[in-house]
Parts: sequence; structure tokens; C-alpha cells
Amino acid sequence: MDVPFALEQIAGWQRASLKLPDWASHDGLIFPPQVPMEQCSSQFTAQYKARLAQRLLAEEAVDDDSPASLVDLTGGFGVDFSYMSRVFNRAIYM
Repeated sequence: MDVPFALEQIAGWQRASLKLPDWASHDGLIFPPQVPMEQCSSQFTAQYKARLAQRLLAEEAVDDDSPASLVDLTGGFGVDFSYMSRVFNRAIYM
């Protein structure tokens, strides 16, 4: 058994269970090293950003048939993208 990896996964799950509870609830998820987990947005922050994007899209809607696109060029851990992409017709993550 790879003990350092196992310990990293336990610590990662512990951090994710507080910061990303939806993600932590999925079996088989491999957690990254400590730094990306510390630097990523929390689930709650990402959900707030998604609600804000949804509200802004609704305010700016000129035509209900016009597709709304999201392009995330930040290339971070993807937490914000995973929630914000749900309110867009098309989403691209770089």
C-alpha cells in the first residue's frame, strides 16, 4: 500500500468534506495535493457565482433563443466552472 498517497487522500477528503461536500460525497474521487485544494473556490462560493451569472443572464436576455456561452480561461481546479457551466447553454474549460 502507498501510505503517503493514502494519507494524502484522507486529508483531501477531510478538506473536501468541508469545502466541497457535493464532490466529497462521490466514491472513487481522487483528491489532488493540498495546495490546489486550499486555493480552489468552495462549493458555496461557486454556487453563489452561478446564481449571480444566472441573474445577470436573465437581466441581459434579449432573445430567449440566443445561446449563452461561458469560457473559463483560468484553468484552475474547476470548481467555479462545474457550477457556473450549468446556467449556460455552452461552456468551455481551458
